[in-house]
Amino acid sequence: MKFTDKQIQAISHYENPALVLAVPGSGKTTVLLNRIHYLKENYGVDPKNILSITFSKSQASDMKIRFSKNFPEIDTPYFSTIHSFCYYIVKLDYKMNNKIFKILESENYINKYFVVKHIMKKLYKSQIKDDDVDKFFQLYGYCKNMMIYKDFPKSDVENFDKIYYEYENFKEKNFYLDFDDLLTKAYEILQKNEYVLNRIKKRYKFIQVDEGQDTSKIQFELIKKLAYPENNLFIVADDDQSIYSFRGADPSYLLEFDKIFDNAKIYYIDQNFRCSQKIVEASDVFIKQNKKRYNKNVSFTKLSDENITIESPKNFLSMYKYIKSHLNPEKSTAILYRKNSSSIALMKYLYENDVKFTTRYSKHDFYNHFVLDDILKIIAFSENKTSVQLFREIYYKLNSYIKKTSINQLETYDENMPILDRLLDDSTLSRFYVDRYMDLKSYFSGIKNSSGDKKIDIIMNDIDYKTYIEDKVSLQNQKISIDSLIEIYKYIFKNCNYYEDFIKEIENLKQIQKISLKTNSNLSLLTVHAAKGLEFDEVFIIDLINGEFPTNIDANNSEYEKLFEEERRMFYVAMTRAKEKLILLSPKTRNSIEKDPSQFLKDMIQINKNL
Repeated sequence: MKFTDKQIQAISHYENPALVLAVPGSGKTTVLLNRIHYLKENYGVDPKNILSITFSKSQASDMKIRFSKNFPEIDTPYFSTIHSFCYYIVKLDYKMNNKIFKILESENYINKYFVVKHIMKKLYKSQIKDDDVDKFFQLYGYCKNMMIYKDFPKSDVENFDKIYYEYENFKEKNFYLDFDDLLTKAYEILQKNEYVLNRIKKRYKFIQVDEGQDTSKIQFELIKKLAYPENNLFIVADDDQSIYSFRGADPSYLLEFDKIFDNAKIYYIDQNFRCSQKIVEASDVFIKQNKKRYNKNVSFTKLSDENITIESPKNFLSMYKYIKSHLNPEKSTAILYRKNSSSIALMKYLYENDVKFTTRYSKHDFYNHFVLDDILKIIAFSENKTSVQLFREIYYKLNSYIKKTSINQLETYDENMPILDRLLDDSTLSRFYVDRYMDLKSYFSGIKNSSGDKKIDIIMNDIDYKTYIEDKVSLQNQKISIDSLIEIYKYIFKNCNYYEDFIKEIENLKQIQKISLKTNSNLSLLTVHAAKGLEFDEVFIIDLINGEFPTNIDANNSEYEKLFEEERRMFYVAMTRAKEKLILLSPKTRNSIEKDPSQFLKDMIQINKNL
C-alpha cells in the first residue's frame, strides 16, 4: 500500500508522546495498524507489548480483523475498548484482594435502570417514566466521566444528588459495579495498587489511542497514568469531530497536548481520500469558523464538479417526497438528523411507500415523551368523561385555572355524572369559569368525534395545551421544538379515531423500528452521532431549521460559544460522511408555521456561492 509523506511520518513515530490530527477519510486506522508493523520491523517491538485502545466494540473488532488480514505473519496485538481494559484492571485487583464484584448492567433479573427507577419511585412517591431514568443516567454518566463526585451541575433531574448517593450505596452493599464504575474504580486502583500498575506497564510499553477526541476526563487520566513516565503514547484524533460532550468528552486536552506532555510531537494527516472535491472544500471552509481548534488545510483526492445541493421544501412531507424521488437504490445512502425524533414520521412514510431502510434506533423513548403521554390522557378522558382519576392527571394542564378544592369535591357526586357537569354544578361559579367549563365540554366532545390530527389540533390550540408546555416546561434540553412534535404527532396519528387506535399505532411504529434494525438495505436512517465513523455514497441532512440543527442554546449561557462550536462540529461530521453527493434539506414550515432556516444552511449557501 502506498502512503503519503505525512502518513509515513506518523507511522514512523517511535518513542515519546505523539498526537496525530487526522481529518475525515484520511486513513487514521491504517496509520494505527501500520505503526504496529513498523515498530516490530524496525525496532523489534513485540506487538503484544502494544496496547491499542478504542471506544467501541465494533471498532476494536474491526481493527483486530484488519490487522490479522494485512499482517498474518505477526501475532495480533491487544485491541480493546477502554471499558473492557478497565474491567481487566478491576478484575486483577479484586482477585488479588479476594473481593468480588458483579456487573450490574449484565444481570437478567436486575439492571441499573430497574434499581434507579425503584429509588426514584420511592423518593417521588409516584410512577416514574423511562425518560426520567434516562435523564438521570445521562447526567450520572457525565459526572462520572468528568470526575465530579459532589457539587453536581444544575439540571432538570429533581433530587439528583439523593438518587446518586442512594444508587451508589446500593451498588456498594450488593457488590455491584456498572460500566461507569469500571472507569472510576480502575483509576482508583492504579492510584493505590502499585503492583497492578507496574504489572500492566511492564506488559504494555506502547499505548495507542484511537478516536482520541472522544476521550473523557477520567479516560484521559487513566491513559496518562498508564503511560507515565515513559509517555510512549500515540493518539490519533480529530478535534473537529469531538461531538460527545454529553458523555464528558472534551477536545481541550488535545489543544493543550504539547503543554501536558514534554517532547510531544504533533503530526497532521490532512488529505481526505473519502469525499469529493466540493464536499472537502465546503466542509473545510465551514469548520474553520470555529475558534478553538487546530488549524488544518484539508486537501482532496477525488475531483468533482458536483456542487452541494441545497433545497427548501414546503414542509416535512414535501421533504420526504423529495428524498424518495432522489434516492438511488444502487448507491449507499444515509439520511442524517440531529435527534432520533426526526426519524419517527420518516420511518412511517418510507415504510408505507415500500422503501426499505435500516436504522440503529432501538429505543422507545419517543413514545414515553411527557407531551405524548398528556395527549393520550386527554384523548382517553374525552372518551371517558366520568373518570376522576384521568381528570386529576390533566386538569392543571388545560389552561382553565381549575382550583384544587373543586377537584377534591368531584368524588362527592354521582359517579355516572360527567366531570365537567360536576364542576358546573356550583352556584358560586363566576361567568368566566362557567364559560370556560362550557368551552371545555365542547372541546372534549370535539376531540372524541374528530380524526387523529384534528384531535391534536383541538388539544394544542383550543384547549391551549401548547401554552401550558411553553409556559411551564422547557423543551430546550430535549433539543426539539413543540411545533416539530405537533407536526409528527398529527402525521403519525392522522387516521386514529379512538384512544385504542393511538395505542395500536404506537405498537405499529415500534414494530416498524424493530423490523428496520434487521433490514438489509442501502438506505440508512441515522443520527449524526450514530453515523460517526461511517461513510456513504450519498447523504441527505434533514430538518435544517434553527432550534433543531443547531439546537436551541441560550445566548446568555456562559458556555454558549463552546456549545455552538460543538453543534458546528456535529454538522461537519454529518457533511463528511458523504463520499460523492451531499443534499441539505430545510423545510420552510413546522406545523404550518414558517421557520427560520438553520444558520448552518445559510453558511453553506454562502460557501457554495464562493467556491
